[in-house]
Amino acid sequence: MKGAAADYKEMTGRRIVMVSADAVDNPPEIQISGAQEASSDLSTLLGALTRRERDVILRRAGGETLQEISGDWGITRERVRQIESEARAKVMALAANDNVARAA
Repeated sequence: MKGAAADYKEMTGRRIVMVSADAVDNPPEIQISGAQEASSDLSTLLGALTRRERDVILRRAGGETLQEISGDWGITRERVRQIESEARAKVMALAANDNVARAA
């Protein structure tokens, strides 16, 4: 079995983890760090955006200019600014709703 697992890992780059039957019936509690939870939350928020909104938000956060992004998308700098503003508002609204749901 170990040989097959090694071949699979080499082929796919994925690792196979052997699990006992007891672990399936009684799974251990998984501890999630704050960073993992924040990453999951961020992924959820970004997943709610359109491809263009996500691209603009991430590229602006990475320091790219409106001009650079507008050239790639074939739109004006003003439209990039509008998309960024709309996406930020959407993310903030989703985050606020999530915080309200967690508090309840």
